[in-house]
Amino acid sequence: MHFGFEMLAQSQNRSLHKISTDADRVHGFATSAPVGTLQLFLINKFNVVQKVRVVLSPVGAAPEQLRSLVDTPDHWGTVTAPQHVPCVGRVCEIALPPLSFSVFQ
Repeated sequence: MHFGFEMLAQSQNRSLHKISTDADRVHGFATSAPVGTLQLFLINKFNVVQKVRVVLSPVGAAPEQLRSLVDTPDHWGTVTAPQHVPCVGRVCEIALPPLSFSVFQ
């Protein structure tokens, strides 16, 4: 569980932004600093990979990497290696792992 708190700690002392999704079981929020990148925090409550299309606001530099806290057979969880997510303009296509908490930064 500490992995999730470590990932959330990155959002401290930043501006909070709402996000909306069209999937009932994908939730999240975004943060930005006066100087720096926009961060998105996303929860996928589906048991399968959920592909999401993210349209970024003009606030902050576009994120580039996705890290996810995923479930493991022993339910202790693990954090995935950072994955590069290409964006075209301010539109990004992300594949969220099943039952995961992800940070796109």
